[in-house]
Amino acid sequence: MKRVFLLVTAIAGLSSGLASAQVDYIKIDRSQLVQNNWGAQIPFLITHQSATPSLINQGCNAFMITSTGDATWSIQGGTGNSSPWFDLGRIMFECIECDGVSPDIFAIQIVGMPGEGIPNVEDELLFTVYLQTGLGSGQICIDSCSLPPSCDWGWSGTDGSVVPKLVDAQGSDIHPICITMLDVVCGDADGSGGADIDDVAYLIAYIFTSGPAPVPYVCVGDVNGMDGVDIDDVVEMLAYIFTGGPPPYQYCCDM
Repeated sequence: MKRVFLLVTAIAGLSSGLASAQVDYIKIDRSQLVQNNWGAQIPFLITHQSATPSLINQGCNAFMITSTGDATWSIQGGTGNSSPWFDLGRIMFECIECDGVSPDIFAIQIVGMPGEGIPNVEDELLFTVYLQTGLGSGQICIDSCSLPPSCDWGWSGTDGSVVPKLVDAQGSDIHPICITMLDVVCGDADGSGGADIDDVAYLIAYIFTSGPAPVPYVCVGDVNGMDGVDIDDVVEMLAYIFTGGPPPYQYCCDM
């Protein structure tokens, strides 16, 4: 009986230790973009968990953008979360080298309120980077970097330096984190090169009779940009073709 009690106590102690472990990361919440996107948004989310959040009072993080294949981009700027402690006075976005030639480097700096520090948050929007993407195929890749001595990667405070992970939308910290550029025509469900009545028939078959999925990706059938393929997309396509309704959502496969 004594051994069982000791085992239960040890497991409880281990569970308590895991629950209180600090988890810090910045997540790039995007895995693919449609080419020729003039307003591509790449959101960066923050998770900060600490027993004493007030001790982590600032952060300085730099990022480097490179590419594979012939994918191209141009950084149009960045904005920080505008909620109370995320106001732009305490999140500063700066382009260090942003000319669209690999690598581009930008940095953010966070300053917490005196005595409050950086609060505990989970997958909260930290800042958004805006890109203009070109027609090239390949990937846009993002990695962490440092700008010594002014910008070392990490949080800093009276309890020392805490280094957050940089993770992708699925939580993987394998670097660099790459965003695939897709050459698709939104609404072109049958892959013929244009959006027309044949695509309406194709979508109806997919939705109602288990026909083949839109090609090359299901997302090209997301005509209304509502993150799914259903009868509403068919109605949107019919309106576009026959009554001058809005064209298919241009960035259907941005994820």
